[in-house]
Amino acid sequence: MVDRWVGQVPLNYINSCRHPEVLQLFECVTNRGIATGIFSDYPPQAKLAHLGLSSDCMVSAIDRNVRRLKPDPTGLFITAEKLGVNVEQCLFIGDRDDRDGECARRAGMPYVILGQGKQLSSIANDLLNQFLSI
Repeated sequence: MVDRWVGQVPLNYINSCRHPEVLQLFECVTNRGIATGIFSDYPPQAKLAHLGLSSDCMVSAIDRNVRRLKPDPTGLFITAEKLGVNVEQCLFIGDRDDRDGECARRAGMPYVILGQGKQLSSIANDLLNQFLSI
């Protein structure tokens, strides 16, 4: 029952919740040769497929080697390790400071929390320029 209500039913509505600029962000990152990783409390594969997105690495809090929900940073450490980078070289984009922001702070990973009114494109351009200059 949990899988149905947490993993399957939301897929019918997920596109209406997608940030309007997320496809452009993923395209921009991919075109620049920057790897992407997804860390989610629940398995992200079906969600990403419904959103028309793909990622180089997907980690879930329920994976055997994680087994910890955010804000525990274990999943971020594993995601960075799978991508072959240090956490300081990553950027975590989330939508909840109490879960995503705290998770990133505990990992020592740069992050941004998207909220209503924040333009993803301006945030993405600033951050991509900052990361590409490193």
